[in-house]
Formats: sequence, structure tokens, C-alpha cells
Amino acid sequence: TAYIVFTLMLVRWSQRSGMLFGGLMLGGLALTRYIFYPLPIILAAGLLLFRKRLGIERPGQSAAWLMAGFLIPVAVWTAYISMALGVFAPVGTKGGAELALNMHRAQLSGKNIFAFVTGAVLGDAAGRYFFSGYAQNVEPYFTAGNVIQEYDANLIKEGQSVSVNASATQQAIRYLFAHPLRFGMVGISEFFIRNSPMLWHNAADMRHLFAETHLEIPRWFRIASVALYRLAFIGIVLYALYTAIKVLLQRTIPVYLFFPAVTILFVNVVHSFFDSVPRHALPLYPFYFLLFVHGVRRLRGRQPTTADTMPT
Repeated sequence: TAYIVFTLMLVRWSQRSGMLFGGLMLGGLALTRYIFYPLPIILAAGLLLFRKRLGIERPGQSAAWLMAGFLIPVAVWTAYISMALGVFAPVGTKGGAELALNMHRAQLSGKNIFAFVTGAVLGDAAGRYFFSGYAQNVEPYFTAGNVIQEYDANLIKEGQSVSVNASATQQAIRYLFAHPLRFGMVGISEFFIRNSPMLWHNAADMRHLFAETHLEIPRWFRIASVALYRLAFIGIVLYALYTAIKVLLQRTIPVYLFFPAVTILFVNVVHSFFDSVPRHALPLYPFYFLLFVHGVRRLRGRQPTTADTMPT
């Protein structure tokens, strides 16, 4: 909804009400998933930075109304929490726990950190084949386990959620700066975990598929079926991200691609620091396919038509 309102406002109306409503939708999005808090700021900055290449009128006013709309639900939530719990909490309380989980994963040592990356990319069946002790030493790190449970137990204590969240965040950030390479390897793994195809019966990652079932099927087939399916989907995602970068570097940026390009780049960079699951990327699927198709069309030499550029 935020994408539709935001884009229609830019393309057709350039009205305060359109940008204000788009900001409201982005505020609700941020309250639903905390990592989206910086997104409206980046979009507003993008309007100012790319104002000539986007070809919009009064970008400063548009950015101001976007931020005003965004701040309304955030302010209401902050006021409610302040009155109900007596604490200042404009953001959710799970970010610290999810940062801490990635710190926990980054503490894997030796070959286990490489085994974790292998499992994230190719699946658990491949991890079990290439690394001895993978099931006991590495697979548990893919699930939240006791790390999140421990933080959740503290988060439900009234009045302590903010301090616990802040403590977890500070601890994880200190570890990030002390061990950037390890955290980076976990971030790469998170990219593959987040952008993995999901199983058909639930929203779970298909990473574990065939790891300990259907043992009558040849091992090479079980490994290849999971790895190839995941890598094919990742190929679409990577090409969409490449197209997003190219779109933002163009002399003229199609307005209808500005929001998707900024959003998928933002999520995949920021979310790599946090624990993620495939359903977190589900809202990005339309943007992935939109940018993938746009990139393929340009690769084939097809220039955008009047309908594609949607001029004001």
C-alpha cells in the first residue's frame, strides 16, 4: 500500500495528502517490522538527492510531508507506551535479541563458521555431507533456540524491555566492531536464509529439506534438488539487486522503480545484521520480479515505453 500511494503521488498528483498518506503507511510498516524505521528517511533523502533525475516538483515539500505522515503513528505508539509502561520506546523490543542471535552465530569457530555458510547457501543436506558433526555443532545455530528465549523471558518483564533490548544491542555492536569478518560471513548467510524459497506447507526455509528424510533417494539428488532450487531463486534476487543499482545510477530514474529499488537495497543491507527468516522477504517478492523483468527487458534492448515511464 505504501508503494502504491507513494508512487501514484509522485507520478500523478504530487499532492500533500498523497505523500502524507504514504508516510502513514510507512509508519505502520515500521511499527510492524522495526528495521523499516530508517526507510522513510532514506526515501525522503532520495527525493532530494535525485530530484532532477526523478523529475518531480517541490521535492522538499514532498519529503517533509512524507516524514510528517511517518511520525504520526510513531508518535502515537510512543505516547501510548510512555503512558502504559512509563518508558520511552519509539521502537520495538526484539531488535537487540535478533542482533544478539547473529553475534551468537558469529562466535562459531574454525570450520564451523564455513559449515554454517555452506548450509545457508546449499542446505543442510549438503552441510551434513561436507562437514562432519554438522548436525550437532552447526544446525542448532540456524534456529533461535535459547538465545531468543532468554531475551524474550526478560522482555516480558514490565518496564525492563527497553534496558534489556539496549543491553543486547550494545553487546552485539561491540562484537561486530571487534570481529567484522565473522559478522560479515554471518551477514552473507543471512542473505541466503532470508531470500530462500519457502516450503509449500508453511513459511519455513527449505534449507532443512531432505536432510534427514527420504533417505532412499540418492544423496547427490537430495543435495542438488535443494541447492539448485535455492540458487535459481537467488539468481533472480541478485539480478534484481543489480538492476536496482543500475536504476539509481541512470541519468533519468523511472519514478515507478524508485521505491522498489531503494527498498530492496535497504532491506538486504540492513537486515543482514539481524536474524531473519524467508517470510521477512516475502513482501519484497513483487519488487524483485518487477526489477528482474525490467532488467531483462533492458538486456534485450527494449527501451521503456510511455506507459513504462508513466510521465506526469
